[in-house]
Amino acid sequence: MDKCKAIGPEIERAVKAYSLYSKYGKIDDEYFPHESMRSFSSLAALDGKKYAIAGLSFERFGSLLFSDQCMLSYLHAEKISESSFYEMMVNHHVTRGDYPEYLQPDLNELIKNKFVIEHDENGRLEPTDYAVCLKIIWEHDALPLLRLGKRDLEIVESLASRHTISYCDKLFAPFEADYLDYMFDDASFSNSAGLRNRYDHANSSINDPQADDIRADYFKLLSLLIAITLKINEEPMRKSGLGGLDSFVDWPYYDESVFRLASELGLAK
Repeated sequence: MDKCKAIGPEIERAVKAYSLYSKYGKIDDEYFPHESMRSFSSLAALDGKKYAIAGLSFERFGSLLFSDQCMLSYLHAEKISESSFYEMMVNHHVTRGDYPEYLQPDLNELIKNKFVIEHDENGRLEPTDYAVCLKIIWEHDALPLLRLGKRDLEIVESLASRHTISYCDKLFAPFEADYLDYMFDDASFSNSAGLRNRYDHANSSINDPQADDIRADYFKLLSLLIAITLKINEEPMRKSGLGGLDSFVDWPYYDESVFRLASELGLAK
């Protein structure tokens, strides 16, 4: 229980320090007590365009490509169905002729917007790299841009210019921020886990400070601290280009005392 009471404020301290640094380029100790943490969604990345997320027209194209409710995911003549039109194209040789007339406008729209290519030699329909980009966001809610190559970034920029996707310049992707808000405090969700507030305020009596549920809460808080630390650490690495494997200096795994003990035990070679 003591660990739970201690770790919540330390998470808040780290987040407030990062918030100040992201806004002012330094951590002002005098202003620090006045910095408030309202939501993880308010924290900005040090550099813009950190994620690609759904844009205004994302749902339209995403539903046609990836929804199991889209009629393109079913071939009436062969009575073949897949979980989505995307999977249908990947797993089967499909052409325009496999679909009835009323679905042709949907196919035209996907081809026109470069999500589907119609091969000249055999008429086969296949998803393009633009569709792959949308698929990642459809399944994971956000696409981190940090390690994308030039070609992938060009695809993202093209989709953003058409408002199919949009850029997010926050420290956490929207779904990540929502999850952290849900787990950490009670401000954003009425049914939140509120782990920080649960141990920061004396809301109930504690019969056993070593209880299994308290131990489980500690591991949850520890996981949150690790995830938040990694996210914050990534920002100065991304902005400065430093801090990666090339510039990482680790402490030695052992020192002379370990060698001495091994020698005394007869384990040294």
